Amino acid sequence: MPAIKGLQAIILILIQGVIIGCASTEHKPVVAMSQDLSADRYSGFVIENSSQREGDIYLLLNEGIQKVFTEKGYRPASDENASMRIRYLLLVERGQRLVEQVVPTGKGDLTKHYMEPVNEAKFLVNIVDMDSNQVVWKASTVRDISGKSLPSQVEVDEKLAAFFATFPEKK
Repeated sequence: MPAIKGLQAIILILIQGVIIGCASTEHKPVVAMSQDLSADRYSGFVIENSSQREGDIYLLLNEGIQKVFTEKGYRPASDENASMRIRYLLLVERGQRLVEQVVPTGKGDLTKHYMEPVNEAKFLVNIVDMDSNQVVWKASTVRDISGKSLPSQVEVDEKLAAFFATFPEKK
């Protein structure tokens, strides 16, 4: 019997760890890339803001993306001369979200509803091969922005360098 209680305690600890990990609002980028992605195929790039918004954050993102790819050995180009398009989307959500929680009871399930604050930014990027018009690399991340103000260019550059770390450097 004590072995079962010890096992139950370990399982509870593991479940709590998973729940805490899932509850975190800041995640590492989820990245998918084409298996034949090769830096040799690309030279010039263009940046496209698909957010259809303007503002300081988009200027910071454009400058930061340009810096990251220039440091990786690629060069900014015009639409006609670009071999890849870096298309990004920034979605900022501030407000509330309705949460539904189902609690099992001895007499059936009890459904609870409550409002939860939402302050998050979702950043999605598709890198498109201009010749084939196919996405060759894509990534996304979600960040909690509670209490955050507009970041500095240095902060944006650091986050973008980490975000694009898996994209190959040009030799």
